[in-house]
Amino acid sequence: MANQRSNRELIRRLEAERKAKKTAGEQVKVRGIYDDQQRGFGVRMSVKGTISFVYRWTMPDGSQKRIVIGGASMTVEDARRALTKLIAHTDHKVDDNSVCATKHERRVADA
Repeated sequence: MANQRSNRELIRRLEAERKAKKTAGEQVKVRGIYDDQQRGFGVRMSVKGTISFVYRWTMPDGSQKRIVIGGASMTVEDARRALTKLIAHTDHKVDDNSVCATKHERRVADA
């Protein structure tokens, strides 16, 4: 599925699709839709209907990581702000050594 804009309208649509499938007796699956603006940022809906904002990225060693930024009580704008702070402290595969060193200094200062 193509990436889509993460906003409240998307969340409402996911909730409506889940309810319709449940009413029709179809099997409900975990849905994850990633944002078309911020790479790795997305909305995830569990089988039970729990909404969470997630971030997925590749570490310098090639391993993939995923973290939950917040739940449905958080607005999309709040999740994006929290993501910006997270990215400033997290090493990514595309980061060079100087960027990784700067991020490490930020993590140490915040600890």
